[in-house]
Amino acid sequence: MRWFGKQLGSLSDFISLNKQLFDYISEEDVYAYGTEFQVPVGFISGSCDWVTPVKYTEDYYNAITAPRKEMQLIEGWGHTVPQENPEEFADTLKKMLKDLVGETN
Repeated sequence: MRWFGKQLGSLSDFISLNKQLFDYISEEDVYAYGTEFQVPVGFISGSCDWVTPVKYTEDYYNAITAPRKEMQLIEGWGHTVPQENPEEFADTLKKMLKDLVGETN
């Protein structure tokens, strides 16, 4: 996470560097992608994610219909789940894919 700390520097620098991204994210409406899916859907969320709080992910998860759906909440993780613990993320993802679509290599 050193790259993040270097980019962050100060919170005001981080926000000004990423203003366009924050503007885009604040206007994004995941419900516009729909709530009815014909394929399995999975979510992996960190319990400490302040960018996409768990409640928003849970609300969307509960609103969608799909042949199969699964949500994994990883305690103690933030928004950058794959970078925080790549091995645990990979194991969680492999298990989720196996549960949702069958055996994976």
